[in-house]
Amino acid sequence: MDTQDNNTPKRHRRKKADLEQDLFNAANKIIKKHGFTGLTMSRLMREAKAENAVFYNRYKDMNDFLDKFVRNYDYWLNDSLQFNSEAHPLENAKNLMVGLIDSLLESNTMQKLIAWEMNEKNFITQRAAQNRDNNSQLIIEYFEKALANCKVSFNVGTAVMLGGIYYLIIHRELGTFNNIDFSTPEGIAKLKHDIPLMLEQLYQDCQSEGEEDNSKETEIARRLIKNNVERKIIKESTGLADEILDTLY
Repeated sequence: MDTQDNNTPKRHRRKKADLEQDLFNAANKIIKKHGFTGLTMSRLMREAKAENAVFYNRYKDMNDFLDKFVRNYDYWLNDSLQFNSEAHPLENAKNLMVGLIDSLLESNTMQKLIAWEMNEKNFITQRAAQNRDNNSQLIIEYFEKALANCKVSFNVGTAVMLGGIYYLIIHRELGTFNNIDFSTPEGIAKLKHDIPLMLEQLYQDCQSEGEEDNSKETEIARRLIKNNVERKIIKESTGLADEILDTLY
C-alpha cells in the first residue's frame, strides 16, 4: 500500500464561477482594510486560498482582474434610484439622492473605488468612472426633460450634490465638516433631511418640456400656503395639479 498517496491532502478544485466569486469576496475584504492600492497578488491569493497558476488561467494579470471586478459597480447609481413613474419628477430626484446616501454608506468597496478614482488616473479608474456616467444616461435624460427650464441646470446642481455626498461620506471618518459629524447617525440624518429641501429650493419652479407656463399660479399658491389657506381652495383658485402643489408644501 502506498501510504504516501493516502496521506497527501487532496486539492480543493473549484468551478470557474466559484473561483471568481471567491476572488471577488477576497478582494472586497482586502479593499475594505487596505484600499485598492493595497490589493496585491500575494494578498489576494492568500485571502482566496488560491494559487497563482489558477489565477493566470482566468486573468491576464491584476489589471485584468481589477477591470472585471469594478464592472460590478457600473450600474451602482442606477440601483440606488427608487423610481416611480407616477410620482412627480422632483420626488424621484429626492429618492435618488437619499437612496444614493444609503447605498454609498452600505458599500465600503464603492467608497474605496471613488476614492481611488479621485487619487489615481489609470485605464481602470477612467473606465469605471465613465461607465458609471454612461450607464446613467436614461436617468439623466429623464430628469433633463422632466425638470426643464430651470434657472439652475439640473445636471450641474445635482452634480454638485452628488460630488458633495461622495466627499462627505468618504471623508466622514477623518473628522467633522462644517461642525457636523457625518460619521454619526445624527449627522447622516441631517444630510438626508436637508438634501431634499435643497432640491425643492432649486427646482420647484422647473417645468417639463411642453408644460404650460404656470409660474404666476405657483407664486400665488405659495402666498396662499404661507397664509394657511386650505389646500382645496388653493387648488381651485390656481388650477395647479396635486403633484405641483406637493412640491410647494
